[in-house]
Amino acid sequence: MLIVRHERTNAFIPDTKEVDLNNCATQRNLSIAGHANAVENYRALSFLQIPIGQVYASPTCRTLETARLMFGSVEAHNALYRYGQDSEQLSADLKELIRSNTKNAENAVLVTHLGTYAPVFGGHLAEGDAAVFSLVNDRPQLQGVIPANGWNDAIIDAVLAAQ
Repeated sequence: MLIVRHERTNAFIPDTKEVDLNNCATQRNLSIAGHANAVENYRALSFLQIPIGQVYASPTCRTLETARLMFGSVEAHNALYRYGQDSEQLSADLKELIRSNTKNAENAVLVTHLGTYAPVFGGHLAEGDAAVFSLVNDRPQLQGVIPANGWNDAIIDAVLAAQ
């Protein structure tokens, strides 16, 4: 299971006060670098032959675009966009989404925001980082974080290990 924070954005362009999820002009969107990094990560994931199953993303433009560029197909899921809502309910919903999608042979992917990730799991994910989770006693457990530009290092490691 991967939880990915959306790729890099134009941080100097904030979301408007009235975000319309159907209008990207009211949202902070991917920067040129974020778009390029998502495409590069798609190539790295393909090279590594990491099996990817269901991909869910917050219904914002930046998360949906990150998911499409990195993984191809995506389904919007409202549980991944929950700013300012009850953190206990958010935690329960997000952990259930992980539990229900971690029992497959393929890796499910959740593309979301720091504001959704941090209240549930603590810690920080920079834009584009991927947190790797497994289930331990039916509870999500963090295995590690792959930095936004770290997939190329994974290729180098894989190639060196095969020699």
